[in-house]
Amino acid sequence: MKTSKYLQIALFIFIIGATSTLFICAKNYEENNNNKPKLNPEETVDVKKIDDFSVLVVKENAKVTIVKDSLTSIHSYDKNYGVIKEHYNFKGIALKNDTLFIDKVDSKFKIHIHAKSLRNIIGLENSKIHFNTFYNDTLHVDLTRSKLTGSLKGNLIHSLKINAKNQSKINLWRTSIAIIDSITKKRKFVRQKFRFKKAEIKLTNNSTLSMIKPVKLIIEVDSLSTYRFHK
Repeated sequence: MKTSKYLQIALFIFIIGATSTLFICAKNYEENNNNKPKLNPEETVDVKKIDDFSVLVVKENAKVTIVKDSLTSIHSYDKNYGVIKEHYNFKGIALKNDTLFIDKVDSKFKIHIHAKSLRNIIGLENSKIHFNTFYNDTLHVDLTRSKLTGSLKGNLIHSLKINAKNQSKINLWRTSIAIIDSITKKRKFVRQKFRFKKAEIKLTNNSTLSMIKPVKLIIEVDSLSTYRFHK
């Protein structure tokens, strides 16, 4: 048999083998994807409706996000969206009289507090509090070795009071809104230029602050603390 015949046979066997391998891999990939649990967006959140409250106490090591809402509720989001959701039991959350207490937060979840009349916030040691475009007519925040971040609608807050002590860290930035560019017709985010009308701030014992400069400011800072205002 001529050498060219051997080459043709070898080439034919190679093509058949490669095609079969690709088919088997594709079949296995399809089966594996079909066997994965389908994620329903509604399954990624638990909601607990509660009575309205005006005081929030975030206890040691707890972490929450605060959202303005006409309906008061608590939302828990599963951080690991690749698996079937485990439900949050809300055992570490208690409402007593006019005060909501956030005790322990499972690290598998993100807790969002949807609040209507919240005016006073207390953050205890190692707690983390985040504002998601929150506002109220008056807002008082008292922090002890805790962290405060996020955005506030400054134009809707007439009086903001912050008392930060024992190495607390505060970083508040402007609210961004989505608009359609008149030229490109694409969506873009623009930071609002609203400012707080009045703010009273006290920083002690190595606390730090970074935020938009209020129209009227009363500030008290010890020699160990620092602050920075943006225009």
